[in-house]
Amino acid sequence: MKSYKKTVGKCENKKCGRTDALEIAHRTGMERPKIIANILEDFVNGDGLISVDLEEFRKLFLDAHKPYEEKVKILCSKCHIEYDKANDASIIEEIKNEDYVEQKRFLSDECENSNNKKEKLPIEYEPIDKDEFKNSILESKEAVLHYYLKNGKDYFKIWNASKLSESSDIKQNVRSRTELRQGTWQKLGIIKVKVIVE
Repeated sequence: MKSYKKTVGKCENKKCGRTDALEIAHRTGMERPKIIANILEDFVNGDGLISVDLEEFRKLFLDAHKPYEEKVKILCSKCHIEYDKANDASIIEEIKNEDYVEQKRFLSDECENSNNKKEKLPIEYEPIDKDEFKNSILESKEAVLHYYLKNGKDYFKIWNASKLSESSDIKQNVRSRTELRQGTWQKLGIIKVKVIVE
């Protein structure tokens, strides 16, 4: 994909067009976790376990990004952040609209209690070691957010962490996301989040 970025040569935001600090952004609905999940569906055995040759998976993963113009966008770092912010808003709407009746029942049955006491959303980090996680995310500049919902469904989102620095409070950054703020995650039916650095 690096050659594709070089071929495009500029930010694809028509209002921008910068030629420096270019990054590859996955289009909405084409995020890495979704691509991976689609590939692995064909490798689940009778016991529910996944068995796949890593070299074969690597080839399928790369092929799944083609044609590049349909799967990714070339954006400058600033536009990449803005693009991800828009996606953050869309995932809230997506979760809201999914099984609305069930989410409403969950809200009325269980979330009323949150008015009396502050609940804390369980958030797990992978790698588990705090220093290893921080070093990994500062190096990769992105992480996968895995949302576990009350209705048994899962949602995935790529977190563009390019603004993080050594002095950043990563846990606070995660909890300050719009959909994970106190009161909001309960209404959306989110019961747990896992932050994964690949």
